[in-house]
Amino acid sequence: MEFMIDRSGAPAIKFSGTKYIYILPVTKYQFERFIWSTAPSWCDYEKIIEDTGRISPHEINIKNLSSAFLTNINFEEAQEICRWLCGRLPTVKEWDEVYEMVFSNYLLFDEALKYMTEMKEKRKIDIRILKLLEHLHRLGIKRRDLNSSIGELVSEFPVEPYGRIYLKHNQEQALITGSPSKKTRGNNFGLCCVLSYVDE
Repeated sequence: MEFMIDRSGAPAIKFSGTKYIYILPVTKYQFERFIWSTAPSWCDYEKIIEDTGRISPHEINIKNLSSAFLTNINFEEAQEICRWLCGRLPTVKEWDEVYEMVFSNYLLFDEALKYMTEMKEKRKIDIRILKLLEHLHRLGIKRRDLNSSIGELVSEFPVEPYGRIYLKHNQEQALITGSPSKKTRGNNFGLCCVLSYVDE
């Protein structure tokens, strides 16, 4: 497994060529960095956090998994956040590949934790994301378990007519009906970012 740390201090894993994808859905910690850096006019920060709650890493359990991650955003907002992270939303094809070949690896969190611990000495990581990953690992939660409570947006919109948004949920492909508008928010809509990186 080959990892990298992105500009927000979060780990990503290589899955094809120079393409990496985040180990975890985008967290509220990364969202806060985005807000501090860009202060977008569309963002009601308090409303987004209030609707989904905010929780420290050690308080996470199987019932409140989504509280650590950014949800309640729409397609356009997800795209803007990805651009700030120097990435983009995955395609349907990429998401299926990663979900089946990478996120199904039960050693993913073990290896990611080893890498993040090494990077901690170089001060390149967000310590809150490390603590979150450690706690998820301690609880025995795997990457694919997160999709029991979080659907992750992909770049094709709409995948089907009438504004359906393609999500991976409960280890199945699910089409969650929304509005034809890309501005529609959903409480369980989160995102995972694809990054392109060349080590020069």
